[in-house]
Amino acid sequence: MTSIRRHGLLSAERLVTRVARSNAEIDAILGSHREDSLILRDGVCIRDQRPMPPTLLKQVLCDGMTSSDWVIMSEYAQRNTREGNRWISKTGTEPA
Repeated sequence: MTSIRRHGLLSAERLVTRVARSNAEIDAILGSHREDSLILRDGVCIRDQRPMPPTLLKQVLCDGMTSSDWVIMSEYAQRNTREGNRWISKTGTEPA
């Protein structure tokens, strides 16, 4: 809770990139399904993704998208939404 108070609520991508030692480590953590929660080197916990196992995701994904693609895409979508919301709250307008 102290970390959230200090840094705000960060996406899994931001949390991982803060402590990862390589791009390969980032890809390994973010590019696959987390069956269990993961404790990062700095003690921060990234929650599991149990409610959306790859076998169930595969049944609903379209156009050859894999569950790994979806996980990565959803992280970027969440980040872009937050960045857009931050922009709107600062400027009162939507980004171009």
